[in-house]
Amino acid sequence: RLSATECCGATRSPSGRRRGDGRLRVVRRISTPRDPSTISCVTLVTQCSEDRLAQLSRTAAGWVPQGCLSAAILLRSTALGAVLGRVRRLIEAATAAGCWMRVLLVADQRQSRRGEGVSDGALYPINAMRNLALSAAQTELIMLIDVDQVPSNGLAARLAAGGAPLAEVLLSSRIAVVVPAFEPTTDTGDAAAVAHTAERQTSLTASQLREWRDEGSVQTFGIATYPRGHEGTDESAWLKMALSANYIPPVR
Repeated sequence: RLSATECCGATRSPSGRRRGDGRLRVVRRISTPRDPSTISCVTLVTQCSEDRLAQLSRTAAGWVPQGCLSAAILLRSTALGAVLGRVRRLIEAATAAGCWMRVLLVADQRQSRRGEGVSDGALYPINAMRNLALSAAQTELIMLIDVDQVPSNGLAARLAAGGAPLAEVLLSSRIAVVVPAFEPTTDTGDAAAVAHTAERQTSLTASQLREWRDEGSVQTFGIATYPRGHEGTDESAWLKMALSANYIPPVR
């Protein structure tokens, strides 16, 4: 069941100021009615354009049970009704599986004034979209991911089980936790099988992940395209620890 309050206009901060970067406007805000703080102390935060709703659906499907997810979606067309229908169905499916969702539908005001959709060549305002998704999160802790990342099977429930003690430890110490993520090195051969297994989240363990990494089938997420941003992840130490607990990591 969706919330009866679907709001038009930009979201506002407690001070009453509009959120956004001056060119973006929130045209709809949709959520399930339950208070997310009663579900988990952590909200998964992501953003995407409307053409990537399938990826968002996959992410939400992996963030169950007891998951909270906040997402900002950039409209690429002027067909708001069609997109709204798809988003409502996505939220209803996620809610039925145990994932609370809050979704912001965002329009580019420059395109809206011309009555046009956003062109494929337009730059995607990733930072502003991420900030909007963050503004919609209602828990004290958040976990930022890309929309094409698949959360670990069961991770949402483990974090929810941590509850208030987990939030207290992280908030009082002001610790930011770096969560390792991995991706296939190529789209062919063994790596294709890796990607298929990862997406289905079937029998993916830390032991299997280390084997794939040693074979060169997977690598740290983003290490090839932006090493400065991802080389700080000590995946070797993490895998050593995870093997003892048979932990299942987030994968792309």
